[in-house]
Amino acid sequence: MEEIDETIMAKVCNRIAEEVGLPKQEIKTDWIPPKKYGLANADIIIPSYYNIHKNPEKLFHLNFLDIIKDDIRNFRKLNEYQLDYIKNLSKEDAYEIILIYDKCFGTIEETFTK
Repeated sequence: MEEIDETIMAKVCNRIAEEVGLPKQEIKTDWIPPKKYGLANADIIIPSYYNIHKNPEKLFHLNFLDIIKDDIRNFRKLNEYQLDYIKNLSKEDAYEIILIYDKCFGTIEETFTK
């Protein structure tokens, strides 16, 4: 009968390895912990000026396209997620964004050319 090697290889936390009598492993990684913890590392999708924290129900009536339109109307720089979202919009929605952009910059032009 043939002998079967039943050795299982696995990376184990050194603290656990020490408790069960296994040799410690040196794990090399180039991972560096973040400078800020928790959601402070996450990109903000819905900015705080929408006051979702004061009225959480507002979240159910807000969509990303409306946020983009609002940012354009308020001359805010669009982030990479918004720009990617615009790439996949229908022609009608993309045209609406262009009209909003045009109207906003038309207002600026009128203001400074008078």
